[in-house]
Parts: sequence; C-alpha cells; structure tokens
Amino acid sequence: MRCTHGHQYTTAYHESGHVVVAHHFAAMLIGVNIRMMEAQRGETIYSLTGDQPPEERIAIILSGPIAQARVAANINAVSDRIDASRLALQDRTKPEAYVLLAKATQLAAKPLDARWSDVVNIAEILFRQKQLNGLQLAALLGDTDAAEILEDQQHYRRRKKAPR
Repeated sequence: MRCTHGHQYTTAYHESGHVVVAHHFAAMLIGVNIRMMEAQRGETIYSLTGDQPPEERIAIILSGPIAQARVAANINAVSDRIDASRLALQDRTKPEAYVLLAKATQLAAKPLDARWSDVVNIAEILFRQKQLNGLQLAALLGDTDAAEILEDQQHYRRRKKAPR
C-alpha cells in the first residue's frame, strides 16, 4: 500500500483527532506517528487507567475518523469502526450497541469541536515531522511543564552542539 502526500495529510488529522479526544478523557499520551505500517497509515499510542466507561473508550476510537472526515470527503477508517463496534457489542445486544455507538460519537464530537484548533495544529506539525512523542503532545495541548522541559532539552542540545 502506497501512502501518498494526501493520505499522509488526512492521516495526520485522523491521528490528531485520537490525540485530542484521548487527552480529553485523561489518557496518558505516549506518542503518535503517520508512518506507513502494513495496513495502517498511522498510530496513536496512549494509556487509559482502566476505569473509563466504554462510551469514552469508543469515543477515542471514533474520534480519528470523525476528525479525518472534516478535512477529506473520502475516508477509509474501517479498522477503527470495527474496533469500536466490537467494543460496543461486548456484553450488549445489537440495539444497545447502536445506542452506545451513537452516544460515543457525540462524546467524541464535543472535544473535537471545542479544541479543533489543537487538532489542526497537531495535524500540521505531525504532517511535517511524521511523529511526536508524549512530551511534545502534552506541550502542544497546553501543558506548561512539558513545554518547559522541551525548552530545556532544546537549550541543552544547542549548548552541546556549540563550538567551544
């Protein structure tokens, strides 16, 4: 599967959607990338505490396709939809799963609407850099401690590279 420039751009929005909604539901962000991997075009890695209700977990899964659909008419996020459906069907009837999926879709849309500028900012940076770590994501999402740590790291690298 060849990943074109346009695919990488829309994938950056897709993954940024996951990042913003995972952050909204207090997930620990570990990293995100848009490197081509077998059937995947990107990956958002995060950790949940384990006590999130299923609608929040499903909202994180669905947030990628929702964000991507806002910038591209043609999206193919089948694996996210399958994962969300499987989770919704666990210990539920089909009608209950449909209700849960609808609720999760609404839950995902709220932080995407409220923080769309963050989705755009992260997507643009991700498109250029191809990957971001958890510290970089935290800083981009407004964590001042993370921003200070990154600034200190950059200062240290500049000093280390400076001729003596």
